[in-house]
Amino acid sequence: MSAVEMKRKRKAAEVPSRTEQPLSAFAAAKSRRRDDGENIGSAGSPDQSTPAIQNNGMQNGPKKSKTTRQPPPRPQSPPQLSAREVLERARTAMEQSVVSGSVPAGVPQEPVDFWDPSAEYQSDSPMVSETDDPADEAELDEPVVQKNLVLSSWKETPGAILKKGASCERLRLNCTQTLAIVGQYELEVESGIVTLQGALLTVKSGRKRVVAPSICPIPVIKCISSGGAVIHIEIPGRIEESLPTLGRVSPLFAPLWATREDDSLISYKKLANSADDPLERNLFPLEIPAKWQLPINTLVESMVRSESVVQICGPANCGKSTFTRLLSNSYLTVSRTKSGPRTIAILDLDPSKQEFAPPGQISLVLLREPVLCPHFAHPSTSSKALQVVRAHAIGLRGYRESQTHFLDAVKDLINHHSVLSQEAARYSEAIPLVARCPTWYQGFASELNEELTKALNPSVVVCLAQGQTKAAMDIMKSTKDKRVELLPPQPFQTHRPPRPAAEMREMQLISYFHAKPAEVLQWDAVPLTRQRPLVVSWGDQWNLTKHDIAGVFIFGEVPPKHHRMMEKLLNGSLVSIIVVTCDGALSGRRVVCDDIPYFLDDSEGYATPLDPKMSRVIGLALVRGIDNHAKQLHLVTPIPGHVLRDIPPGHIVLGFGALECPGWAYTEDVHYHEWARSHGHGTPSMEEAPWVEVAREEEGAPMMQVWKARRFQ
Repeated sequence: MSAVEMKRKRKAAEVPSRTEQPLSAFAAAKSRRRDDGENIGSAGSPDQSTPAIQNNGMQNGPKKSKTTRQPPPRPQSPPQLSAREVLERARTAMEQSVVSGSVPAGVPQEPVDFWDPSAEYQSDSPMVSETDDPADEAELDEPVVQKNLVLSSWKETPGAILKKGASCERLRLNCTQTLAIVGQYELEVESGIVTLQGALLTVKSGRKRVVAPSICPIPVIKCISSGGAVIHIEIPGRIEESLPTLGRVSPLFAPLWATREDDSLISYKKLANSADDPLERNLFPLEIPAKWQLPINTLVESMVRSESVVQICGPANCGKSTFTRLLSNSYLTVSRTKSGPRTIAILDLDPSKQEFAPPGQISLVLLREPVLCPHFAHPSTSSKALQVVRAHAIGLRGYRESQTHFLDAVKDLINHHSVLSQEAARYSEAIPLVARCPTWYQGFASELNEELTKALNPSVVVCLAQGQTKAAMDIMKSTKDKRVELLPPQPFQTHRPPRPAAEMREMQLISYFHAKPAEVLQWDAVPLTRQRPLVVSWGDQWNLTKHDIAGVFIFGEVPPKHHRMMEKLLNGSLVSIIVVTCDGALSGRRVVCDDIPYFLDDSEGYATPLDPKMSRVIGLALVRGIDNHAKQLHLVTPIPGHVLRDIPPGHIVLGFGALECPGWAYTEDVHYHEWARSHGHGTPSMEEAPWVEVAREEEGAPMMQVWKARRFQ
């Protein structure tokens, strides 16, 4: 029986007091881990045969049976069993009872409470195992039963709606009233004060664009002025080139907005309850722990008075990104300096969940405006509001595979922030630094956190963890003279499973490659295969510096050399464009030339990463095609052509292996073809699309076409 069927059998059961159960499933799991010699603090994959662990606290215990089956007779002389075998047999009996509807012997006749809602965050340890990445866990087989959640306290009454037009409306909010809106819209405060994702918005704040898709917690507009507030909400300009149009090339962007059509003029919808959603999605508001507000206000006050370095750390899914956004938005909108708006530096050190840069790298970003949209809605196209100062290619799990290179890259970004701070000090300004650290992992969390803390030298360390975890205690020991804030993590949304992190990275990459550089961010919803590529050349081992790229750097282990190896690896792959800023960065490196030159430094098949002091990454590219005869690569990249042309010859290195295979890019033509056909637009033949082939049925079979993605042309 699947986990979903078990949950359906248990969802209507009552929740008894915890004193009625002799041994909870969570305690049994801890005992089993002790017998196996496993660290109880690591939260590995749940046991699929244990109903309590599968339940995960989202449903109640097994439903009470109306009839009791006679338990099997116990043997007179039971064999000597270990504690692990006893628990395994008890777990098997419990599973059989759920299937048959009976209760085995030794189990109370009342449903067992596997989760106490009053004991939120009461986990044994928030750390996870080194081999299991919780960000990549798949969602449940079926969505959890939808609950009708209250999203807004504002009511749509004649006195609350001052004006309503085809594309805009003026609304009045009383003090403490909240309003949740799904979709995308432009917000302007005409009177009063409102808050949104930590930002304090007034009449002087101007017009802000807000993007609130359904897969993310819905941000809530709250009035905090005693006399109420009047806000102006309008459909964004150039809606035909906005983010929802990416649903034409990827189904991941299709069901996220106010309507099902990506070209609809209705871009947002006000919601009082989650049941008001016309598309019947599982919507939920942005929940912020009450214990966060006072520390955020204290941190903002200290950042305004003097330059501060704030380190934010914690386990997976604890709210590090949310806390960082609330803190930065509050600082940027609390007041203005004499010379203009404030500036804050974000040091994003989690390569798998980059907020402002593409995945697979760490970055130093300057913010001058509050961020009111998810990470895939503001790709790293530098503008006045968001500027990526410097970044380094690490790989999705590079900080676990090469800690030395990761720490060297972090120190280089810290040095660049120090240079920016010294320049700003000339104008009596300060640029505080907020560092969002990567996820804690069991095994090397203490060592890595201690080294990061030493490198950052923070004035305040914020640990989002429940209880005295080992990693938090190690940080406290290493920062005896620093202030450490131990705050509760963000509540996990038990009523809705999150979208897997792999899909979120795909959405971020699709948004990144389709973004058009402009002050007002726009997207081009045309498959990447139909965009004009940039042509770069490579040479051989005698004239590497006379061509565009010097070679290819492979993250991790280099595969054994074989004929045309690099052509097969690079074609249809994502590569990092690394710029060498010092002439001596490539000296002494061994270059292997088969078809395309690549670096190999030792006999064990590994290449030493480039020194972060002498290199930086400027973006990503998709290898669209390879011309071996002309020794040219065709790259599709959002990096402007003049930026690449200004780089001296031989100062570009392509980094391969830092990212996942871009399967989303191979099927964009298929989705675009289907969208164009359904909307009556003519499209070219799919026979010309790369990476995709048409498999036709044999003669006599129904006339069908099956689209299959393949790696190479």
